[in-house]
Amino acid sequence: MSRETPPGGRPALAEPAPAAPAAPALTPVGLGHGPAGGRPGGGAPRPVQRGGGWWLLFGLSPQLALYLVVFLVPLVGIVVTSLGTTDAGQVTVDWSPTQYVELFTDPFYAEVLVTTLVIGIATTLLCVVLAYPVALRMTRVRPWVQGLILVLLVAPLFTDPNVRTLGQLTWLSDGGLLNSILTGSGLVDSPVRLLGTQPGVILALAQIYLPFMVLPIYASLESIDKNLSEAASSLGVGPARRFATVTLPNSAPGIVAGSFAVFLLSITAFVTPSVIGSPGVVVVSTLIYQKINVAIDWSFASASAVVLMVLVLVVTLVMSRQGTRSLGRGSRSGSRKRRRGSGPVRSGLVHTLSLRFLPDLRLPRLVGTVYAGAVVLFIILPLLLVGVTAFTRNPSAAWPPDGFTLEWMRGIFGFTEYWRSFSRSVLIAVTVTAISVVLALASGLLIASQRRFNRETLTSLLLVPLLVPQIVLSIALLRYAVIVEVPRGLLVLMLGHLLITVPFATRSIASGIYGLDWSVVEASGSLGAGRLRTLVKVILPLLRPTIVVAALYATVMSFINVAVSLFLSSPGAEPLPIFLFSQVSQSYQPGYLAAFATILAGISVVLTLLLHRVVGLQRFTTS
Repeated sequence: MSRETPPGGRPALAEPAPAAPAAPALTPVGLGHGPAGGRPGGGAPRPVQRGGGWWLLFGLSPQLALYLVVFLVPLVGIVVTSLGTTDAGQVTVDWSPTQYVELFTDPFYAEVLVTTLVIGIATTLLCVVLAYPVALRMTRVRPWVQGLILVLLVAPLFTDPNVRTLGQLTWLSDGGLLNSILTGSGLVDSPVRLLGTQPGVILALAQIYLPFMVLPIYASLESIDKNLSEAASSLGVGPARRFATVTLPNSAPGIVAGSFAVFLLSITAFVTPSVIGSPGVVVVSTLIYQKINVAIDWSFASASAVVLMVLVLVVTLVMSRQGTRSLGRGSRSGSRKRRRGSGPVRSGLVHTLSLRFLPDLRLPRLVGTVYAGAVVLFIILPLLLVGVTAFTRNPSAAWPPDGFTLEWMRGIFGFTEYWRSFSRSVLIAVTVTAISVVLALASGLLIASQRRFNRETLTSLLLVPLLVPQIVLSIALLRYAVIVEVPRGLLVLMLGHLLITVPFATRSIASGIYGLDWSVVEASGSLGAGRLRTLVKVILPLLRPTIVVAALYATVMSFINVAVSLFLSSPGAEPLPIFLFSQVSQSYQPGYLAAFATILAGISVVLTLLLHRVVGLQRFTTS
């Protein structure tokens, strides 16, 4: 039987020939009854023939209105602003490319662009080198070990970026852990300067974004048919050649996806370059921040934002095409192999280099385990160092720690500033999550009713805000708020968060809806259940794990967001990430800061464990 892969990512068996007329189906469009004819594998039924378009327009109108008013119009606004000049905070649009000319011709700004690209490329390459052996080792360990590694990879992603940056200051400083090891072992005579340098920023970004490389590569490796490697081995193919001709080519989609994610996250990062790179490293995101908050130069900041946005879109297009080619080569390689009937297919340069420099990949299992453990330790090291600092008598970046104390942990509960900003962030995250899940659920049910081409087109349309860097969205919304004379505050901040959380929730819920067994829903309709009853009693229970994942996505993305909150929150009412950013930047009260950061890290670990227990991190990481 042939197979087809639907947008949700799960293979589905080809639709069998109908044996009898289908019963009335309960379709997602308005949950009304319509003709059967779902997608192969029991997925979403085809759209209702009468009124489907009106239901689709009505259901998507809140989300489309949000995108129009809060996304498209502000983006057009910064493009227009970039074609003008700013004097004392007042913008005059003269339709001149002066800002772009200055950005590309001025030596300082040109260096900023080059630095941003160099950091992005170097971080991506470092992550590929570190992540691939870990992902490969994960496919060869027991399930409980896989679960443990996934918990350790996901927990840092749930942690506020300021917490991770605080831990990185502890081990990258001149007197920190890394330099203590280097000088203590005699490898260097004096501490190596990493803070305020490009190597330090690259190392810190790789430490943060490594999970985004490990997870897609691991997913690709897990999807490889084990029979391919076994067949090659039975034909006498050695380990190096099997790796070059079977494993590596078939894991190319994961490498492409991970590289795409890490590169885009690296060139748009803000917190790490601001803290770890200051003052010696300036990238586009920190340049935009300086132009808005220091120089109040709207036109130049808008031009920088437009350039960054165009760069992201170009990279997205190139990587998408490369990913499609990788998938095409993977599917064609199997057919060539079958036609030749003589073992795995050669893969050009990769095959040649692998045979030349990897004569035998039969390394001891212990070597792979130790390497994977070291990389995972490297990822979680900032959280561990923050915990150590919280119980240190003299909480500084110097290593080793000076004595043990509970003073900071006991005293943090009396600092109302921390808990006030914490409760404010919880309120924002809960509100934004509720709205995001409702909008995403309505959109997902409606989109699932469309034919495959329409589903993919509409889903891509609703995910467009994810392609725009968050700092670009932030200044676009801020400029828009200034033009329409809406003060910064809770409303503008929540709208900014919705632009990030709604696409995430839409992607997760749409993926779950595409994989539903709609025969159960059809059975409910054929037994006389009403639309509302079927929704409440059948569809929502089936979607419960997907909704949990979507809600968690939205909550985390809102709670730990820095870029949007930094520009749109009102002074004196900052959410937690902005309060922590100011504390980390100023190194104010490091003991209490480390204690509070330790509490946040503990919450992230507990949340990750609960997610793994209730839903499973496999579902979370693949959705």
